[in-house]
Amino acid sequence: MAVKIRLTRGGRKKQPFYHVIAADARSPRDGRFIEKLGYWNPIKKELKWDAERVNYWLGTGAQPTDTIAKLILKEGLGSDAQRAKYQKAIDSSAEIVRKRVEAKAAEEAAAKAAEEAEAAAAAEAAAEA
Repeated sequence: MAVKIRLTRGGRKKQPFYHVIAADARSPRDGRFIEKLGYWNPIKKELKWDAERVNYWLGTGAQPTDTIAKLILKEGLGSDAQRAKYQKAIDSSAEIVRKRVEAKAAEEAAAKAAEEAEAAAAAEAAAEA
């Protein structure tokens, strides 16, 4: 059975609150879980979990989701090898996002330059007439 450490959503509309759980990878987001490990409130930036149990599940091979991996890095849990692996995954995701932002900025700059050139050509044509 593949186990994941992930979040289940709770709270009201526009006020998220998450429970950190260990669950079978095939179960739905808010479905069955094996063990509740703690909670995370992103509004108050509050994270409370049983670090011993999180380390136990990581030691048994449970795979954290990206968000949980970031929280594990922030809290300094898991082995050095696991933290390095999570950091590498997070860095590669950040690199992809950075490249997309740069490409969009370059595209917008090219569009603006083309627009300015068109405006200059129109002004030059109007000056000649």
